[in-house]
Amino acid sequence: MARKKLTDAQKQFITGDDLNNQASQQVNAEVNTQVSDDIGVNLKQEFFGDRQEKESSIRFTVDIPKSLNKRLSQLSVDTGKPKTELVRTIIHKALDSLDY
Repeated sequence: MARKKLTDAQKQFITGDDLNNQASQQVNAEVNTQVSDDIGVNLKQEFFGDRQEKESSIRFTVDIPKSLNKRLSQLSVDTGKPKTELVRTIIHKALDSLDY
């Protein structure tokens, strides 16, 4: 037995949203997306130079010694950049230096 899809009115009733709230959320999302896009472009230019393409990403988990994590955390605090961003930049530069 297939389920029937909810109408927009039913979805609004279930979630408690009203039309004004949805319109406001949509406008806020568009503004936030524009701000995020602007910030992302600036960061991309700063860290990756002329690389303009957005690549898909994968999750890569690595266990590191506590001492290395401490150093990376301190670098993150000192630069104001997230550790993930620092690790990506470090790996990118290391592979470039090895011509890979």
